[in-house]
Amino acid sequence: QDIPKTDTQDFVALAARIHPGLDGTAMPSFSSGISCNRDNTEAVQALVHSWRTAFPEAGEPYWSVRSWTLLIWQPAFIAVLGVHCMGGVPPVDRLWQRLEHGIVAGFRLPSQGWTGAVASEEARIERAGELLAGVRDRLLADLNGVVRLKRVSAHRLMADTLLAALRTLANLSPAFTPDRIQALSEHWLAAAGLRNQRHFMPLTLAGGQAALGLDRKGCCMHYRRNDGSYCSSCPKLSHSERVQRQLEELSHEAVAV
Repeated sequence: QDIPKTDTQDFVALAARIHPGLDGTAMPSFSSGISCNRDNTEAVQALVHSWRTAFPEAGEPYWSVRSWTLLIWQPAFIAVLGVHCMGGVPPVDRLWQRLEHGIVAGFRLPSQGWTGAVASEEARIERAGELLAGVRDRLLADLNGVVRLKRVSAHRLMADTLLAALRTLANLSPAFTPDRIQALSEHWLAAAGLRNQRHFMPLTLAGGQAALGLDRKGCCMHYRRNDGSYCSSCPKLSHSERVQRQLEELSHEAVAV
């Protein structure tokens, strides 16, 4: 099923509003980019090489994780936005992603192949989760052909990325309350084969507003860089420290809004 051109344009505008890196009009660069329906060996080699060269001290654990999170973040965000904001399932299995200077950002998505425009939200999540699981497995195979990343680590990081994408829905409509996003996360993680991964951490801001923090199992390994540190949701931190640091971040965001 095709979506009207105006809807395609609306989706591209919506994606850019959520994250400047989600540029749906990205043009090919000197790299061939990333596409799930072809061999990505050369592109993944270039991606890993960029991070190996930039941060040799961080080692393979960082190079593999950083490359992985870059490979999967756009498919996850595009799937979530399509399902909940466009009423359909984007063909993320036919997604092209731009790669340049070690960064995967910018995409092209065909207007053909969207499904579930009249299906229930639950059915759309099921289909999108199925597509994402396929994308995840193909990209992980591509990455493991260049640098090793354990499947359990890849799944944890994919779950974290899905939760981050779901949390952005609160910026689009007050209908996406913390309780609703929490419930949606259960469906998404199950649909993508990520059941029993970490979920959200319910928080209460100083003003009494409910918020959602990330209760992560996966580590981004940023601390391994010479200029690195632990992020606010790092599983290496104690629970109390993660709560405190995320409350501070979310409170600042609330003031900024």
